[in-house]
Amino acid sequence: MSMNPVLAFSTVEHPYEYTDQGRKYYDGIINFLDSEENHSMKLSDLEQELEKQGRELMRILLQEHLDKFSHSRCEQPVCGSDGIDRPNVRSHDRKIETVFGTVSTSRTGYGNEGMASLHPLDTQLNLPTERYSLFFLHTFSYIASSPDSPVLIRTASSTGSINILPSPILPVLAR
Repeated sequence: MSMNPVLAFSTVEHPYEYTDQGRKYYDGIINFLDSEENHSMKLSDLEQELEKQGRELMRILLQEHLDKFSHSRCEQPVCGSDGIDRPNVRSHDRKIETVFGTVSTSRTGYGNEGMASLHPLDTQLNLPTERYSLFFLHTFSYIASSPDSPVLIRTASSTGSINILPSPILPVLAR
């Protein structure tokens, strides 16, 4: 279902103090690099640890970015492509699997009795309808399409969702 082509969002103040977790995590990585602990590490072990910490930093930064939008509201009425207004407003939470790991978002849904809720923020951010981000799916399909890839995919055509079976490659994407 499509919505109004362009919707303006309000800038609602966060009801909590912004913690800047990403900067704190980054500082922790720098402290780790400056520590005696890593001076005796093999390069491959250090590389693996930095890759893990770097992915977690990116996940935290992405989560913080999504959190900034979580209290946004449309400044004008929301109307579906069916021409029916959606005046009822409530918050909906969802999780999204990204190449950095799982993030969650709380976004405003606009509904009407007997009608599916619309989520304009999903459209603005180009969030997928399924659990996996578009970049995750693109990256995964690229890896899975390799002739040497041990990745197995099982599709559920009735729902349009995908089920990913365990593979040695998946921990790299899911960290």
